[in-house]
Amino acid sequence: MEQGYITKMKRLWLRVKNLFSKKDRGNEGPHFVMYVKQLLEEKYGVMAVEQNGWQIITSLDWKAQQAAEKAVADVAPQNLKNYDAGNASLVSLDVNSGQILAMVGSKDYFDDSIDGQVNVALAPRQPGSSLKPLVYLEAFAKGYRPDTMMFDLVTNFGANGQPYIPHNYDSKEHGQYYAPGSSWIP
Repeated sequence: MEQGYITKMKRLWLRVKNLFSKKDRGNEGPHFVMYVKQLLEEKYGVMAVEQNGWQIITSLDWKAQQAAEKAVADVAPQNLKNYDAGNASLVSLDVNSGQILAMVGSKDYFDDSIDGQVNVALAPRQPGSSLKPLVYLEAFAKGYRPDTMMFDLVTNFGANGQPYIPHNYDSKEHGQYYAPGSSWIP
């Protein structure tokens, strides 16, 4: 110690500390890696995954992963400004095989202020506007037409005494409007 050397115990502690450091950026595509690890643990158990020393080959495409990370980094500040969306995610799939080519689960895995280690791509979320095409299809099947007047109003869809009042992304109601596609009549 007097000559500036550290003890064996201190050196071991530093190795262990670095091994488990969240700031270790050697983990490329961390949300995808953790997703694959979770799947393996569910199938084979935690001990098997931790102790068997397997070599895992995945569908991750490194160029697609880098492009996805860049896309999220580029769009996230705009989403925060325009929609008050503090996080972002992106999943890219091979449409033929269904394999995951890239997965970015948050705008920064290592940012605790946004719970960066939570994989937003896999977290249970409201489907939002992604259901609109199905809703419109059902409306057309029931006789609604593209020129049918619709109303965007606060509505309680609750059941069993539990209120459920969804809101638009901008938290405003826009009153009367015509269904989209007014030139098309089913």
